[in-house]
Amino acid sequence: MTDFDILLNPKKVKILGQDILQQGTLANQIWTPRASGVPIKHEVVNELEQVWANFFKEKY
Repeated sequence: MTDFDILLNPKKVKILGQDILQQGTLANQIWTPRASGVPIKHEVVNELEQVWANFFKEKY
């Protein structure tokens, strides 16, 4: 089961974009998979959590 911190509607608010996800270690992850259910690579988890926290703190 997945727990969500927040759900954002990209039609109403800015979301974490590809420009951010293609920087640093995060660039090692495929962010536009052809199928759902692709796991996030272990090597990018910590950076992604930090980037998300900073993004969320700045925007919301």
